[in-house]
Amino acid sequence: MSITAFSGILRTSQVFLPDYEGILYPKERKVLSGQVGSFLDHARKSPTGETPEILLVPAGEYVHIGGLLADAYSQVNENIYDAIVIIAPSTDPQQKGITIFPGKYFRTLLGVLSASDPLAQTLIDEQSELFSISNSGFAGNYHIEVQLPFILEVFGNIDILPLAVGNLDSQEIHEAVSAIAGLKEERNVLYIVVTNPEESLSYQNMESVQLYWEIANLKTDAFLENEKPDDSERVSEQFLFGLGIELAKKIDATYSEIYRMNNNIGISGTPGHFMTYISAGFYSDQNADIRFEPGLTNEEIRYLLYYAYYLVQKRLVKAVDRPYIPSYILNKNLGVHVAIVKDGELIGSGAELFSHRPISELLESSIDYALFSDPVTGSIDLNRLKGANLRLTFVGRARRIFTHEVIPEHGLLYMKSGNSSSMAFCRVGRHADARVFRDLCLRAGLLYNCYEDEMTEIYHFETETGNIVLEFNFE
Repeated sequence: MSITAFSGILRTSQVFLPDYEGILYPKERKVLSGQVGSFLDHARKSPTGETPEILLVPAGEYVHIGGLLADAYSQVNENIYDAIVIIAPSTDPQQKGITIFPGKYFRTLLGVLSASDPLAQTLIDEQSELFSISNSGFAGNYHIEVQLPFILEVFGNIDILPLAVGNLDSQEIHEAVSAIAGLKEERNVLYIVVTNPEESLSYQNMESVQLYWEIANLKTDAFLENEKPDDSERVSEQFLFGLGIELAKKIDATYSEIYRMNNNIGISGTPGHFMTYISAGFYSDQNADIRFEPGLTNEEIRYLLYYAYYLVQKRLVKAVDRPYIPSYILNKNLGVHVAIVKDGELIGSGAELFSHRPISELLESSIDYALFSDPVTGSIDLNRLKGANLRLTFVGRARRIFTHEVIPEHGLLYMKSGNSSSMAFCRVGRHADARVFRDLCLRAGLLYNCYEDEMTEIYHFETETGNIVLEFNFE
């Protein structure tokens, strides 16, 4: 094996070769290129048009994660980056510190990517005891491998620097984050953190609402304060989430956007093992607080009301023409609460508040629930539906609140305790009344003071509402 020196880095002739062709993704070049291209063509691009500083992406079979990868990679402006740093868990359970692959090249079916020697040299100069050139952690590392076809398809022949993260103590986490964040001082770097939240069974599985909260609000307690895995297990996936969020804060990211979250995906060849996959991005914006607002104009609300009206018709009336709705509106990343009211009485409701999918999909599922599945009202009597008021409440990002805080006078409150949950709209004049929390507990079928339990989570959503009357025949 030959060794070459570049910028002080000793590189071997070793090449990072794919191990999962035909297993996690197609083994034929044309088929793979077509599949990646199709995923990207159907990606859900954020309507904000802003470019993230860090991408948080999953790893696994393309049949499960291809759409999520495409959603993430479609958010970036491929022309502004000089290099990509990939941060992935090591496959070596004994590894300490962070390793850099000794070879110069990373081969895929779609082409070859080159390692960035200047960035590697910077890390070693900065923290030689923490970063090292080694094969450790790269053997069979599918977290890195499945990213490469998408990187080639989106960015072309851009320099990359994959890092395999082993076990780190709290001081090493701080040092690693500082060193990696410092790479932006040299080049315009895109960071890609690759991790699946439930891959390591040694960590308590996080529920999707908690996961959403931690990422949306750049919190790391649930990721970094767990007991470390022992030497028989490789580094935890949740640990990588925490590392990614700490990196986001270090480079002054102020908010995140979750593009998509897929829950309870069965893993091929592993009966009974279910995964949660998530794709998200971290952004820098001094006006981050506006992200809590739904941000809809009156015209956009009208369009969504027309679309909701159409969805009700489609479920109940044959041969309904779909109205024209601008696609950017249907792809907005918002939550929604649907209420059907007749003569002042609620006759059906449904909600999807934590927006992991486009608003068009959330509207359809929430309306179906309100019409046919609401456990309180049951399936709606169609005779009562005509002339009913269809009320849509759109919500922005969740902001967690605590019982000692002043309750907002406007918006929507959502409480979750274990498997039980409830919601209520805020009212003027009740912002300092503990009865609001007691009501939420009772609505969830729990003890009136369950809100005092530290495991109970309460969220507030800013809201915007629109109404439309259901006036059509069901014959």
